[in-house]
Amino acid sequence: MIKYRGSGDGKNTVLSILRREGLFLPADCNGRGTCKKCRVWSEEEGAFLLACEWRPEGEFAIGWENPEGAYETASEEGFPGEEEAKDTVLVVDIGTTTLEAALIDPAKNRVIRTASSINHQRSYGADVVSRIQEAEGGALPELQRILEQDIRSLALRLGANPSTTRTIVSGNTTMQYLYEGRDVKELMRPPFKPGVLSLREKGNAVILPGVSSFVGADVLCGVLQTGMDKSSELCLLLDLGTNGEMVLGNRDRMLSASAAAGPAFEGGNISCGMAAVPGAVYAVEPAAAGPKLFVIGGKKPAGLCGSGVIETVYELRRAGLLDETGLLDERYREEGFWLAEGVSFTQKDVREVQLAKSAVRAGIETLLKAYSCDKEEIHRVYLAGGLGKGLNVQKAAGIGLLPEELAGKAVSVGNASLQGACLYASDKEAQGRMEELPGRMQELSLSDSDLFAELFMKFMVL
Repeated sequence: MIKYRGSGDGKNTVLSILRREGLFLPADCNGRGTCKKCRVWSEEEGAFLLACEWRPEGEFAIGWENPEGAYETASEEGFPGEEEAKDTVLVVDIGTTTLEAALIDPAKNRVIRTASSINHQRSYGADVVSRIQEAEGGALPELQRILEQDIRSLALRLGANPSTTRTIVSGNTTMQYLYEGRDVKELMRPPFKPGVLSLREKGNAVILPGVSSFVGADVLCGVLQTGMDKSSELCLLLDLGTNGEMVLGNRDRMLSASAAAGPAFEGGNISCGMAAVPGAVYAVEPAAAGPKLFVIGGKKPAGLCGSGVIETVYELRRAGLLDETGLLDERYREEGFWLAEGVSFTQKDVREVQLAKSAVRAGIETLLKAYSCDKEEIHRVYLAGGLGKGLNVQKAAGIGLLPEELAGKAVSVGNASLQGACLYASDKEAQGRMEELPGRMQELSLSDSDLFAELFMKFMVL
């Protein structure tokens, strides 16, 4: 239980007070009161209240559970030796939900240590749109500070000096812009081609290039890592995060797209959703005594991460507790289906999954049509990102997220954004490829596609 004592003026919410103090409290809906994840225990009231709604006047004391972890702390001591420090590079992937980092020895192409962290910007919403809106409203310096603090914390945990260690930064375009403190308004306005997408520097950090607002450095790093830009075979890369980013192609032609899937696949906007950290349910199996849950770290279930969300929908559908329209059995429409103490899955959660999976599936089908190829022509499907690593492909295909014809061709490649950035840091040939990729990548705008809109409605069915 995290505890805090403070003072309010009757005008500001507890959530805004905690934000000013640099304290992390999940607020996937960005303070609209819909996600219910910012619940805090009020000692004065003897009850749980929503931090985004409560405006205390005078002294108050609160406490809250934080299964996704607060800021990590580390000592300034324990850096590599002077000579060793000259040879190490810190590589960071800034995701919308989580950050992952690796300390590498580029000369030996060796990963020394890795670490991960929640992206503590989640107090400002689970999706990039919420954060862009907050940045435009004056929160840009704070959003930048949060990312700088998160990266600093990761560096210290890895034994790197954040002030001097050369750093390579991958991530989606919005996260990179917020890290740099750039004006983000151009990211959400046509033609969605930000003015700054090239390779650039920020202090001792190198910011990797992107293609557009929606196809960023994380996608290019995925292409680099999988080698699909050198392959003669037709391949499909799927990065299933807050946006469903995808690339179809080979060395001759590459076509990219991004489907606004929302944060459901990373636990966002799900009533008991959370990032893939210890305590998160990542798999669900049927059992006579109730669902059998598999939890990261073997801990008590605290919530569902993306793969757990997908498996829950699949198992509910298979058990006949969820129909093809996404309607839960009448017994569970009010309170939801309980998987464990404190962990339930609601009707609203089902709708969030339907929207996310339909966007991704419609995006895949539209991309295939634009490329003029059949599913049979695809040699390999690369599943990237945190969800790709834990995804049960057959269950994902079972709810229509992936085409059945591609399920057998799918392989997990983990965090391809981080791996591709590590490759860039240690391989001169990869550096040349990365610099060429933006010019080789065509982008398909799904928002302008009538076919995408038609297929989106079609694939809402479970």
